[in-house]
Amino acid sequence: MDQWAVWLCLDMTRASDRRVSHQLRDVYRRLRRHFGYHAHWWPGSPWEVALTAILVQQCGWTAAWKAVKQLRSAGCLAPKDLASKRPAEVRKAIEGVSFAPTKAKRIVTFAARLLGDGHSTFEELCESERDNDRLRNWFLSLPGVGRETADAILLFAAARPTFVIDSYTRRSFQRLNVLEGRTAGFWADGYEKLRHFFLNRILEDLGWYREFAWNVEVELEVAVLRDWHAQLVELGKHHCLKRSPRCLTAGV
Repeated sequence: MDQWAVWLCLDMTRASDRRVSHQLRDVYRRLRRHFGYHAHWWPGSPWEVALTAILVQQCGWTAAWKAVKQLRSAGCLAPKDLASKRPAEVRKAIEGVSFAPTKAKRIVTFAARLLGDGHSTFEELCESERDNDRLRNWFLSLPGVGRETADAILLFAAARPTFVIDSYTRRSFQRLNVLEGRTAGFWADGYEKLRHFFLNRILEDLGWYREFAWNVEVELEVAVLRDWHAQLVELGKHHCLKRSPRCLTAGV
């Protein structure tokens, strides 16, 4: 391939990337117009958010958040208290979540690992590990924590930039079919490929998002990535349903 052909190919790729960026902006603008912005969409302290991310697996949000409040009432929410409990004791406190016996073991292990690494709080762990990939890998090393859960903890509890790929994201974009060159097969692709696709496109376009109001308590990139996830979850929960979708009513 001669130099001119290489230049043309690169130029076409850049043009396509610019169009995809504009299309993503349009999707976000429409979602935000419809659902609004909630700065504290995922409530709770960083540690509570991290525990909820594990408890909510294959479970409804209401049940998971209720379980966190029950842990608090039972005096076994703080890492040192949770790590000292037997999983059977914790299971009683989180009754109502799916797979409670398994999740009790997982959150006890989470607290024990935190303490075992010399941290008394979740915030101390995050403060000691400034490298995002290393912190993400720490979460991934926990039993039962996959990439979706690790990214949810990283983004919403540790306030680090990442993108959460869940079923709502895949389903919504596959049905919207608004991004140039991204067919149904693209949205069924590997987790990391999709995570980097969204993360790179959004962060490269970060300046555009300054036109909106944001939670000033966190970095802009974190606020934007959090809200992207929140908007897609709301779309998936209320409109882009797994069965009998009502996508058109979202105005996207």
